[in-house]
Amino acid sequence: DALPISKPSAPSKAFVPLAVTSAPTLLVVDGVTDSSVTMKWRPPDHIGAAGLDGYVIEYCFEETGGAESEKKANLTDKELDALVDNITTFGPQLCGALSAKTTSGEKNKIWSDIQSKVNAVGGNNRSIAELKRGWNNLKKQTKNKIDQNVVLVPEGEGEGKGEGEGERKGEGKGE
Repeated sequence: DALPISKPSAPSKAFVPLAVTSAPTLLVVDGVTDSSVTMKWRPPDHIGAAGLDGYVIEYCFEETGGAESEKKANLTDKELDALVDNITTFGPQLCGALSAKTTSGEKNKIWSDIQSKVNAVGGNNRSIAELKRGWNNLKKQTKNKIDQNVVLVPEGEGEGKGEGEGERKGEGKGE
């Protein structure tokens, strides 16, 4: 019993992987104010298989080095207290367990609220970027102080530690 022979099939088309959507075209900054940037663009040259639902626009501040960017004094103790209190309150949304579920719009609102509260006690009209820099500096200073006061003790010198383990001991008083 021989199998029947069919006519040859048409040549196969080459496999083309799913293409991604290209970048928007003719992107221009149309207007800039202290609190906003207006941008315009044309549709991309190619829309991929997944379609196009919208764009995410990210921004960052750059220091210009001119008179505008003259460095303000460090945050005052009152400003630091207000900053720490508010970041402690909103920490999970900004950088903790809830951060992934918090939209950038919600985070911007939280930072704006923190800015209002810090400026209410300090009177220095701090920008959100200044507050973020202040918070990052405070974290670095805290980490450096901890690192200065902690020594790793090699294995065998620790009290009751097993093989291959080290111990962290403070150098400060009371230990």
